[in-house]
Amino acid sequence: MITFLRNRFSLSRKLYINLIFIAVIFILLTTTQDRAKVAASFKAKGNSAYQGKNFEEAAELYTKAIQISPKPEPVFYSNRAACKYMVPRTPSRAASNFFFLK
Repeated sequence: MITFLRNRFSLSRKLYINLIFIAVIFILLTTTQDRAKVAASFKAKGNSAYQGKNFEEAAELYTKAIQISPKPEPVFYSNRAACKYMVPRTPSRAASNFFFLK
């Protein structure tokens, strides 16, 4: 089924691997308690990555926690948002052109 989706919608390799990962986790973890424990472990790993200033990895770990969690946990979303905020951004060409024109 997932291979069909990848071929049908030309999913990227990273998204394809994430889909496989989620499918395997849902097959292996049948109870909500197990899923909550795994989500908490991804949150803990995300916290460690955040403290190490590896914000992109932390955001991916929080995303996995969101995907696996049996119910929406606001802290997962706020932690991921904090990571995305902390990732250095490069100014767009339009913004840089605006500042050079002044």
